[in-house]
Order: sequence, then structure tokens, then C-alpha cells
Amino acid sequence: MGNLFKVWIALLSLGILLGLYSVFQIFTIGHGELANATQLLPWGLQVSAYIFLALTSTGCSFVSYLGTLGGVEKIKAIVPRAILLSLLTVVAGFASLSLEIGRLERLPIEFAVNPNLTSAMWWMGVFYSLKMGVLAVELIMLKFHNEKLDRIINWVGLISGIAAVSSLGGVFGVLEGRAYGFGPFTPIYFLIMAFLGGASLILFVSCIINMVKGGDEKLEGAIIMLRKVFIMAMVIVFIASLWRYMVGVWVSDPYYDLFKIGAKQFWLCSVLIGMVVPLIIVALQKKPGILLAAASLITLVIQFIDRNTLIVGIQKIPLLQGVWEPPVLPYTPAPIEIFVVIFVLSIIGIVYSVAEKKGLFESIHH
Repeated sequence: MGNLFKVWIALLSLGILLGLYSVFQIFTIGHGELANATQLLPWGLQVSAYIFLALTSTGCSFVSYLGTLGGVEKIKAIVPRAILLSLLTVVAGFASLSLEIGRLERLPIEFAVNPNLTSAMWWMGVFYSLKMGVLAVELIMLKFHNEKLDRIINWVGLISGIAAVSSLGGVFGVLEGRAYGFGPFTPIYFLIMAFLGGASLILFVSCIINMVKGGDEKLEGAIIMLRKVFIMAMVIVFIASLWRYMVGVWVSDPYYDLFKIGAKQFWLCSVLIGMVVPLIIVALQKKPGILLAAASLITLVIQFIDRNTLIVGIQKIPLLQGVWEPPVLPYTPAPIEIFVVIFVLSIIGIVYSVAEKKGLFESIHH
């Protein structure tokens, strides 16, 4: 297994080297020259990756709070892993976003000096900054177990997490001219997707660790409970996604046309491959193993595709319909955008893998 770990770390290291080269290109040539985002379609794959990772991060926290605040004893075995995954994914998400927008040093200055209290994006930044701080404290407090203080920190984390995800959904929900993401349902939709993403990531990682190490009864018990959480989250997501699609198809406004254009992808990719297949696998596979890991991985991949479809789709129908613009704007991620996503995912993988290898979680008794 030592050789397999070395190969895994080598692959992740290649991803990081590729990412560092991409970062160098972005800072020397310019993101605008290298990416396929335009003035009409400014949000590309890197923003989609940020949304996916930010939601997944908060979802990991939600799952951990089932153990620490909800009293689900079996979940407590994966709380340390969930906290680290939550912190890594949100940091990686902001790294992807930073390399997209550039001049990140201006962000804290503008937040403090020129706050816009009417902006959903401003509040999203505030709440996610708070959430990252809470996650860092939660990670430190795992070494200094104090039940009363832990509970207070967890409640702050839960509230800030809900506020962060819902305000992130509000960034797109308030865009009246962008019908594909507009509406009061979008913040709630983001919360639901966050829960599924977090459950999927923790289930996947837990299954892999259990197969590699084996013999951990507490981890196996947590996986069995995570399986139930996954099923519950998937059913809720299925209902929410179905109604979102049905409303989009029935509306006659041309700005909702993307629901009709993307019908095949929705039914084949999102519903069949991303929901029905994983749900059947997890429902039938009642013990930890490769099938549970595969089902959760499929869900994560399709969730990433769906987040990209949503973020890019919001912009694909031009605001000004006319002869100067096509009815649907084209977009294909540039290599530099793909490399950045590989970079941030590799960072998550290598940091978590080293933490697992060093026995960080075995030394923590939650």
C-alpha cells in the first residue's frame, strides 16, 4: 500500500505543478488572454468550481453537525475528517475564484472601507470569511476538547454556514434578467445541494479510507449512517431539481429557454446518472465497500457538471436579444481554466492524504 500511496501523491504533485505553471501564465500573460470567458459571459469554469467547492465545504460541516449538535453518535467518528475536508474545500474554492477575478488583495480593503450592505455578494463574502475562521477554530479545538465551548463554536459554524450558502444562492437569485438562476428558491436550492455534496464527499472519503485501512468499527458504523444521510439528501435533491426543471420548462419567457435546450442533459446526466443510479446503488449496498464509494463519486462528478451548467447557463441567454448576438452564447473552458481546477483539487487531495497518512485523525478522540 506504501507504493500505491506514493503513486497517488506523485499524481497529485503533477497536478500541483501543472497548476503552478498555470498561475505563472495567468500572472504574466493575463487571465483575460488565456481564458474563454468574455464580457458577455464573464463567469467560467473557475467560478463554477468555486461554487461547487463552497457548497461542498458547507455540506461537510452540516454532516459533522449531525454528530456534534444533532446527537447522532455514529457520525461523531467522521467529525474530524469532515472539518478538515470542509476547510480544505472552501480554501480551494476561493483559490479558484481568486485566480479568476485577480487582484484579491483589494477584497478585504473594499469590504472594510467601502461595504455595500445591499449586495448579496458582499454578505456572501462576510459570511464565508466568518465560516472559514470558525472552521479553523473547530480544527484547533479538536485537540483541546471542551464540550461547552465546542457546542458554542459549532452553533456559530452552523448559523454562519447556512447564512453563507443562502447568501451565495442569493447572488444569483436576485439577478432578475438571468432567469435560469433567478428567484427566491435559489438560496434554498443551494442549501439542499450543499448537503448532498457534503454527504457525498464524506461518504466517498470514508469508504476509501475504510477499504485501505480496514477493521475500524466506528468508521464502518459512521459509513452505514452516512449511507442513510446520503439517501435522504438525494431524495430531497431529486424532488427539488425536478420541480425547478418543470417550472423552467413551463414558463414561456425566452430567458427560460435554456431549460428546454438542456432537457437531454437534465434527464440523462443529472437525473439518470447523477441521481437514480447512485440512489439505487446506495439503497441496495448496505455495507461499506467500493460500490458506495463509486456511487458517491458519481454524484460528486455530476454535481460539479450541474454547478457548471447552472453558472454558465445563467449567462448563456444574452440580455439584449437582437441581430448582434447569437440566441445562446457559446462557451467551452480553456485549458488554463481546466488546469486551475486540477490545481485546487490536487491541493485538497495532497493535504488530506498527508494528514491521513500521518495519523492525524487517529490521535483525535471526538
